[in-house]
Amino acid sequence: MKIALCSVYYYTNAWNKSGTYATSSPLGLGYIASYLIKNGHDVKILDDNVLSINQLKSEISCFNPDIVGFTTYTVSAKNSFLIAEWVKELNPNIKVVLGGPHATYLPAETLAHGCVDIVVSGEGEETMVELSEKLTKGESLRGVKGVLYKDEKGHIIDNGPRPLIKDLDSMLFPAHELFAIDKYRGSVFRKFSNNSLSSIITSRGCPHRCTFCSHKMFGSKVRFRSAENVIDEMQLLFENFKVKEFYFLDDTFTLNKKRVMDICDLLLKRGLNIDWSCNLRVNNASEELFLKMKEAGCKGVLIGAESASQEVLDLMKKDITVGQIVHAVALAKKYFENVLCSFIFGMPGDTLEGAYKTIEFAKKIDPDYADFFIATPLPGSELYDQAVERKLIDKKKMGGSGEVVMTYGMEVVVEMSGIKKEDLIMLVKKAHSKFYFRLSYILKRLSKIRSTITIYHYILGVRKVIRSQFVSDKNLFKSKYQS
Repeated sequence: MKIALCSVYYYTNAWNKSGTYATSSPLGLGYIASYLIKNGHDVKILDDNVLSINQLKSEISCFNPDIVGFTTYTVSAKNSFLIAEWVKELNPNIKVVLGGPHATYLPAETLAHGCVDIVVSGEGEETMVELSEKLTKGESLRGVKGVLYKDEKGHIIDNGPRPLIKDLDSMLFPAHELFAIDKYRGSVFRKFSNNSLSSIITSRGCPHRCTFCSHKMFGSKVRFRSAENVIDEMQLLFENFKVKEFYFLDDTFTLNKKRVMDICDLLLKRGLNIDWSCNLRVNNASEELFLKMKEAGCKGVLIGAESASQEVLDLMKKDITVGQIVHAVALAKKYFENVLCSFIFGMPGDTLEGAYKTIEFAKKIDPDYADFFIATPLPGSELYDQAVERKLIDKKKMGGSGEVVMTYGMEVVVEMSGIKKEDLIMLVKKAHSKFYFRLSYILKRLSKIRSTITIYHYILGVRKVIRSQFVSDKNLFKSKYQS
């Protein structure tokens, strides 16, 4: 069969092309593509990070696929539905399949949309292969685990969940050859040179309980790829695609210290001269680990600090202390070129006074970069369940129509704390201006200029901060798929 796999995002063209946000290859679709190709299917990956809407439509029309699949996030659900509607207008016989987090957490609601034929819930590699084989043979999808579909009468059939893949080393590498790797870029924080960049994921699952995070799709038990398997993929990208920068997408790359040390040792042993960055938790920070990471090419780390209030940290079940944040940031600054901290306003228990303390806390610990977001109840998170229970969100509107539009912490979806909507928007703008427009901060950044690429990234960063002050969030995130 001919299968088009689409990655649909949520920024406007102007916002995305400004270079203020990172763009990376859609690895989930890459994994699925590898499995489909191995089983004889003709596959294209269409990513609107590198395609305009007209290019995306043209690619689908020329390819004339039997199946169009979308990886769907709640922030991009509305845009996915709009493209799916266009696909059905192009050819009603094309099967439209939605997978990804949004479809996994709200499967029945997603399938209720008239343009959606099938929902893939959970990990999609084996499920997409099996359902494609069934469709090729004209057989019923009944019994295909991980699939929800509509029968002849329009009734929803749920085949139940598919077991998670136990051995990640047994998986095929993503179909990197289907990505326009040279067109992806890092953000100011993620990019360290003009070299090509690729993302990579080395584990699935998360054992932590953060209430704002929707990580249940891959389970609470972490499955790790071996160090050898990870480095094999990195070496393939290095040698075949000239990739010299990597971003580890794992929720917490440093969860297993020994494995990280093994990965670093192998990077050094194989002589891969690369730069990389990752996410870490403050309770994983250690001098020995950070030193080894630096030796192996780690240039940047993202730390989820979230709040200066221990009470708010406890309510969000972060399982860290303010003291650990202070220690980890200081240690990371000692070893890495870029340290980014993220903070959230408007979580349950947060107050206006507490939010101002968080801004001052961010200035005090002084990472290289800081991002400030508004609490967003994403489906699959405990925060979302709380919002539904409090009748702050209509589950049907969010799931099946995309009417409730998420903007990933840039706009107020609902008020989850005692801080009002207008104050939350004000706080994000004030936090960015107070953090970045300090004379001491500006002088520190200027002292770190080592090349023209650094200057270019600083210009992009300044544009991002200025945009956050003066441009309407709704205009920034207005769908580029609507005429």
